[in-house]
Amino acid sequence: MNNMNNMNNMNNMNNMNNMNNMNNMNNNMNPNINLITDGMNNININNQNNTNDSYVPNKSTFLQSQNGNGMQIIGTFARRKGQMQMDLVFNNLSQQQLSGFAIQFNKNSFGITPTNSLNINGPLNPNDSTETVLDLNKNGPVQQMTPINNLQIAVKNNTGIYYFQTLVPIHILFVESGKLEQDEWFKNWQDNSLNEYKYNIANLNKYADIKEIVNKLQINNVFCIAERYVNNMNVLYLSVKLEQNIIFVMEMLIDQALRNVKLSTKTAAVSLVSPFQNAIEEILKS
Repeated sequence: MNNMNNMNNMNNMNNMNNMNNMNNMNNNMNPNINLITDGMNNININNQNNTNDSYVPNKSTFLQSQNGNGMQIIGTFARRKGQMQMDLVFNNLSQQQLSGFAIQFNKNSFGITPTNSLNINGPLNPNDSTETVLDLNKNGPVQQMTPINNLQIAVKNNTGIYYFQTLVPIHILFVESGKLEQDEWFKNWQDNSLNEYKYNIANLNKYADIKEIVNKLQINNVFCIAERYVNNMNVLYLSVKLEQNIIFVMEMLIDQALRNVKLSTKTAAVSLVSPFQNAIEEILKS
């Protein structure tokens, strides 16, 4: 990595003293969901196109200025046109000029790593700020983390090396080729080796109709294989595929008012179920 000859060995980042402890993400699953799984007859295949932007979480503080010797980092993650990205804002709250910025990721569960170096032109003067977008890829070293989507990062400037960690929103791993054929969806859904994970989502935003929900999911690479209306419930059959070729199949029951959801998910990636459920909820409520 350019300009980082003085950086400590990143493989030892698990023991970083300056990191805040991250809480495990809760798996808020309701075991009392009745699924409608009696086949998919008289269904409508939805091929809607939508040009709206995909979901980008609000920026949060990655590195507090008191932990960065006056350097504050705010950011978020996004997926744009098939590219995973990290949006970063660098604020210089110190009394000295900052320069020589570089970034490095520790090993993580998904192999996420920067594609290029930080694009920060020139020094950052006191009380100035600069924004940059860092392209990411999945070609880095892999090591299972706790929580599964924990990402440890080091940033260097002319005053030192500073460490922080954050949780990667798993939706940035949803690929554009994640729509399964119906027979492939059925094969996964009927696989008895896969457990079924249930989750309730309440108080959705006001949606005009079910198509608006389908479109919201689709622009975030959550694909509707089929849909139908049964017993006063909208039923969507959905699929998602991650960058790592991990498949999720879902049955989503939505009430008439389009405000409450009962989600059932099947996947072989048990450790990803909780962040995946959270991602679906965040997308629907965005």
